[in-house]
Amino acid sequence: MHSLLLYSTLLQFWGIVDVVNLEVKPTPHYLNSEELIKIYENRVLKKNWKSIWTNLKIHHINH
Repeated sequence: MHSLLLYSTLLQFWGIVDVVNLEVKPTPHYLNSEELIKIYENRVLKKNWKSIWTNLKIHHINH
């Protein structure tokens, strides 16, 4: 049971679940300032990932 819990924690920590679910989310670090929020949002726009992966879900920062 311990190894299953550790495995599950590692998967969540490294964002593997988000990759499998085709989700883009900001890390908590990007929620710390308006400047970092702008960097995240601009990067999402610049990369235009949805044009490649149409089922991708992008989480924007609501502030």
